[in-house]
Amino acid sequence: MTTAQDIEHFLKKLKNSWQPNPDKSDPMFHDGGGVDYPGQTRIYPDIELSMTDQFHMVAPDTQMRLLHWAQRDDTLFTEWELTCTLNGRPFKVTGANRFRMKGDKALDATAYVDRLNILQFFDPAIARLDFREKMQELLSR
Repeated sequence: MTTAQDIEHFLKKLKNSWQPNPDKSDPMFHDGGGVDYPGQTRIYPDIELSMTDQFHMVAPDTQMRLLHWAQRDDTLFTEWELTCTLNGRPFKVTGANRFRMKGDKALDATAYVDRLNILQFFDPAIARLDFREKMQELLSR
């Protein structure tokens, strides 16, 4: 069972993981745990050079802000915003994670990220997807 104190401790570890040179002495995940991004390879965050370390190497001003969170039983949902300066331009991406918890560590997680915003940052020629418009196109066929 995951307690309120476990969640509080885990959220501190999550925020710490996005700090420059985070303290990795208290891992966020149980052995073998990682983050699944649908359509990508699993990311194991507690490795020597994590994704957060890579962000800080190319964007030292990287900051993660926890916007909301909710827990039910051993499941924790978080909504977050990541901001930094990449290539001299402001960058912001939002996302949400679903963590399966055991105590104050996650067994695994699934992350949902605004990928279109990321793609448009790196390639501004990529058109914005208007889902409503695309659905209307399908209906008119």
